[in-house]
Amino acid sequence: MSKQEEAYLDKLQNDLRDSKLQEIVGGVNFFELTGMRTLEVKHSQFLKQLFDVDSNHGLGTAIVQGFLEKIDDLNLPADFYRNLRTETEKVFSNNKRIDILLYSQDTVVLIENKVFADERKGDEESEEGAMTVTLKGQKTWQLQDYVDGLADDNNLNCKPNKHYIYLTPEGKAPKCPSADKWKTAKYTMIIDVINETLKSNAVNSEMKTILEHYIKIIRRFIAVDKETKEKCQKICADNKEAIDLIIKFKSETTKRIAKDIHNLLQEREKSGIGIRVLKKAGMICRFKTDNMNRILGENKNPITYEIAPEVSKFSEFAWLSRPDSNDDKLRQIVGAETYDIAKKEIKNEKRILKGNKFCNVDENIGEDELGIAIDKFIKRIAIIEAEAEAKLTLKIK
Repeated sequence: MSKQEEAYLDKLQNDLRDSKLQEIVGGVNFFELTGMRTLEVKHSQFLKQLFDVDSNHGLGTAIVQGFLEKIDDLNLPADFYRNLRTETEKVFSNNKRIDILLYSQDTVVLIENKVFADERKGDEESEEGAMTVTLKGQKTWQLQDYVDGLADDNNLNCKPNKHYIYLTPEGKAPKCPSADKWKTAKYTMIIDVINETLKSNAVNSEMKTILEHYIKIIRRFIAVDKETKEKCQKICADNKEAIDLIIKFKSETTKRIAKDIHNLLQEREKSGIGIRVLKKAGMICRFKTDNMNRILGENKNPITYEIAPEVSKFSEFAWLSRPDSNDDKLRQIVGAETYDIAKKEIKNEKRILKGNKFCNVDENIGEDELGIAIDKFIKRIAIIEAEAEAKLTLKIK
């Protein structure tokens, strides 16, 4: 590295220090270590614990009541917090899962938590990323499904007071047909109520640290405030040379990891593990499986698995190429609606496996760790394919 390049990086470090951004991004963060970042399920699970008045956090109703009182026109009965119960991933009879459920004797509150995506229509990939997408030939809205699911729940629908909350980073209003039922909330409300709780309540030292770390993870990855955005934009403008160096180094690391992944996949192919590695496309590593080739026919198998780089990580995907001709087996495996969409897909491919994280883009990651990740992905694929073949066999019988 030249002296000029060192000077660029030193200036960037000084600017970061002076900007006080370290208060948000600096130091070890418990939630980042757990991989939470923007994972909706983990945020929902943690919020459920904060909202649980009987939890050992010792905060009572401070968080849940403080949060709900910030939502406009949410008129809850005075005794709502008495015998309050909380659940996450509540499954209704229509197989739809609501992120957080709060209920007491006469009142039920549904909270749908969206860290990034808008409420989805039912013709998109399933939440679980399963290969089979059950769509029943119709388009539905997620939020409408939750309203319908609650209406069909004998234990909850009998409660006279029903409320629906749509929690997003910016308090975005939903677009579904039942949008008028949903109250909006945003993550800055969570930050505010935690700060208020820290100031006005006797919070033990352990809980204080946890809450402070959670505020940081929200401010860094979900609800970035205007002042922080402006500081970041100024730092980027003033340190273009240093940032270009960092991007260049990161790109070299990504290329090295992609090459290692491809080589490790080829080693597994030679070992007879049951995969067929395809030609690498840039930094994207792709392969097919002997099992799916056997089920569909080697020359008719349009399902390809992929390990591909994203912003700061590699992710796992599966793609369905546009079928060349009618194939009843393939239609049964992926579902009729997904099959028909793929046949019409202009880009020739439809994603049928959600992008689970494979690994971070990290200069220290080695072949051993990458090999473990590859083996886990292949095992996951084997389970999905076994389930798909079982359904196919069942339908043929």
